[in-house]
Amino acid sequence: MKYILHVVSCLERGGTEAFIMNCYRNLDRSKYQFDFMVFIKKDYPYIKEIESLGGNVYFVQAPSIKKIGAFLRDTIRILKSKKYCAIHSHINIENAWIMVAGAIAKIPIRVSHSHDTIGKEGTLLRRTYRLLQNNLIKCFATEYLACSKDAGEYLYGKKFFKEKGKVIHNGIAVRDFIDVSEDKVTSLKNKLDIQESCNLVLGNITRFENKKNQLFIIEVFREIVKMNKDAVLLLGGPDGGILELVKKRVSELGLESNVRFIGIRQDIPVCLKCIDIYLFPSLYEGFGIALLEAQAAGCYGIASKGVSEEVDLGLGRVLFCDLNDTPEVWAKKIINCKNNLYVYSDDEIKNVFLKRGYDIRQAIQELVKVYDKSQEICK
Repeated sequence: MKYILHVVSCLERGGTEAFIMNCYRNLDRSKYQFDFMVFIKKDYPYIKEIESLGGNVYFVQAPSIKKIGAFLRDTIRILKSKKYCAIHSHINIENAWIMVAGAIAKIPIRVSHSHDTIGKEGTLLRRTYRLLQNNLIKCFATEYLACSKDAGEYLYGKKFFKEKGKVIHNGIAVRDFIDVSEDKVTSLKNKLDIQESCNLVLGNITRFENKKNQLFIIEVFREIVKMNKDAVLLLGGPDGGILELVKKRVSELGLESNVRFIGIRQDIPVCLKCIDIYLFPSLYEGFGIALLEAQAAGCYGIASKGVSEEVDLGLGRVLFCDLNDTPEVWAKKIINCKNNLYVYSDDEIKNVFLKRGYDIRQAIQELVKVYDKSQEICK
């Protein structure tokens, strides 16, 4: 059995966490087992599932400049509690001290994984500290992974990533988003009061936080309702700090009858089957796995140019728009997309995901190759 410790800031149902859990569910757990080290302590829904699959969850304080010693001590203690073949960190520039701890604990495979395209900005002191972190990653990691080319070049630098890095596609279980019961979709539409007269359902299911830009979605939707009074907007996901602001704005604009706040969902494939167009106007994204899931479910996606273009699988179902454009411009493009949709067969969608390397089985194969390197190192 090979044990791998994954490091994440939280275990919310976000894109990075969804990718790791997709891998975990579909992994050969008779050969590989995941444990998790998490910074934000909370009773996450994923914990019960992790434990049911044989994994453990450890909570530690996040690394900070003033408490690096304590953080290293706690991390090393966890690493020495079990014979881990790899430590796999998903916290971007903060991967630095994880890699240091892994080296001290003599973990053979130390994986730094980049999932974002921002994080090095700030004051001069902050930028200097992040330069140190960047150098620590390059010195102490053994593997330099990223969810996209943009994310890899951002964290490691273009030349370094080209020479030593590798993109691991955020694969998904495609069948889960295709093979969805029509009865479940009908039932959910009834629960959400989506009437048959509604010919346009928009959606965004992700963490409510500034970078996801849900407040902009509300402004765009305001313009859409002017053109289509029966349009419905589904908004779901955990609160990352702006949920109440979004609700307040919906109320201010008098859109309560058109907007459905659907909470944290465990039935994402069913939700996506209720949606015609997925809105994804993020300020920045390392990749954008939510848009990948939307394409698998047959949704059209409208994304900002802050989202990596790699998420467009060539199905003709993703349109990138400029955030400098007005909400009215976005709304007109969305209405136009609704009137020009091509419906793909299930087999066509599955084949595209396989061809582009975004099936979860392909991602697992690539990760297993990384973890198996420990055998060669430990000989």
